[in-house]
Amino acid sequence: MEYKASVTSPLISGEVTINMKNTGFSVSSMLDTAEIFFYDINAVRTADYKVFVLTDSGKFIFEKMGQWCEPFYQTLRDAYQAEMRKALFISSTPVVTLRGEFTFIEKSKGLDEEDDKPVYAGTADIEVYDNAICFLTGDTNSRRVPLCFLNDIKKESYGWFEFILDNGDRYSCSKLGYETAPFEKAISDGLKSLREKSSELIKEIEPNLNTMQLNQISKKMIEGAAASISTLTEIAPELVAGIEKHIAAGSRIADTFDSLKSNSDSSKMYVGIKKEYAVVSGQSSAGLNEMTAADAETAADAVTEAETLMFWLIAPSPKGNICAVEFVGGDDSAAATFIYKFNGDFENFAVNLNYALEAIEFKRNVIRIPASELRKPDNAHYALAVKVNSSLNFVRECFQDRIIHSSPESWEEKLKGFFNK
Repeated sequence: MEYKASVTSPLISGEVTINMKNTGFSVSSMLDTAEIFFYDINAVRTADYKVFVLTDSGKFIFEKMGQWCEPFYQTLRDAYQAEMRKALFISSTPVVTLRGEFTFIEKSKGLDEEDDKPVYAGTADIEVYDNAICFLTGDTNSRRVPLCFLNDIKKESYGWFEFILDNGDRYSCSKLGYETAPFEKAISDGLKSLREKSSELIKEIEPNLNTMQLNQISKKMIEGAAASISTLTEIAPELVAGIEKHIAAGSRIADTFDSLKSNSDSSKMYVGIKKEYAVVSGQSSAGLNEMTAADAETAADAVTEAETLMFWLIAPSPKGNICAVEFVGGDDSAAATFIYKFNGDFENFAVNLNYALEAIEFKRNVIRIPASELRKPDNAHYALAVKVNSSLNFVRECFQDRIIHSSPESWEEKLKGFFNK
């Protein structure tokens, strides 16, 4: 779609033509052209028949658009919101959609920790998914609140809700109107489903836990959230033994798991569990070529997504400022050990790492991809993800290197090299 406008900006001014693109939009005059990517945009606003686009390069003010002002604003905002969903790794269909007031205080990031003044207060498009609540604000204050990290929910009778995460962050919404009841039910159903899935995962590892153990652990380790092994040992040592048994039973770190424990401060180690899915087919491409059309169609229908258990381990060095992260099972199982170096205490890093991994659907390449590649077309939503997710940004800055699992001896030597720095 093409729009005509007058623009004032640091890059281009005067009468221009605006063209919407998959990656953002371009602004062209007779002499100049400026291309604005979605990851450069910090806010999209409208007022007094003008459209304001705040970017890393400065403010763009579009005016003199006549009847096309509102359509341009809606088109740009919708496109930006769609890109924000990609940056928040949201691809499913929401259970409930509504609009309301939204505020948040992120104490884990040191934002307004003392006076509890909201970092953001305004309206938002609110979408409830099976495992998260998404608040889309038309700017980089958009947030995805994972249900797996919920520590408490407060509510008032007039439709005010506050969601408190286990790291202290608080997100509230209000003025939800007639959608208040469906909103509350969707969240309740999502939490129930997550806990049921977590219980099934835990029983798959250790089927002999009693009801009290299962209830306590399913709250500590909802699918997607890691917990400290010491905490799990206090509740159910047999579960920890079951996890170690799964890891030792043929995984690619079976030969190095004991070395990981002996070289790290294993008492502080974290572990998480989730289901991952891999496409499985019983036929090779050569076999498909030899089939009839009907047989090939049947074989294509037989291609399924197989469920596999995936564990991730966060093991700190004895000195406490470096840790190793292993992924066991699932896609790219234990191809390499990830090494991170950080300031501050290990528990804070482990929480931030867990939040970052959950936020990017455990796509580890988002953490280690170089900054120089973030703005390539295929990675553009990663650049926006880093901008809006402080945990992901923090963990990326802490990433040091990977240790390839070539041989147990070589792997242990390199691990010791990092841990002894």
